[in-house]
Amino acid sequence: MLHADLLRSPGAAKAGPPDWPASFAALADQAQDPRLRTYYAAGMAAGDTPLSRAPLIALDVETTGLDPARDGIVSVGLVPMHLDRIASSRSRHWIVKPRAPLGAESVTIHGITDSQVRHAPDLDQIL
Repeated sequence: MLHADLLRSPGAAKAGPPDWPASFAALADQAQDPRLRTYYAAGMAAGDTPLSRAPLIALDVETTGLDPARDGIVSVGLVPMHLDRIASSRSRHWIVKPRAPLGAESVTIHGITDSQVRHAPDLDQIL
């Protein structure tokens, strides 16, 4: 999650790279949701880790629309990888019950129908 206090306005003096471990530790302390607390407490790869050794993940999210205040998530897919290897056997995909009804336009785009989401779990269940 990107926080406004980590951003600089254009033309501002360069202060060096953010101290991500300190930022994550502070965010873990502030998090109310235990899932966020766990995420921030897990840490991250060291800043000097070569990209070829850094764990990566491709994340795909399908929604009922583009307005986060009105639309909901319909599916989540992820594929873990490193720069030189895609771990397709560890990929995962979930169809979830959206908090907003499916519209004809969104069904045309992602192909997920009412019958597929009818008995799907809530997003909270897969997180």
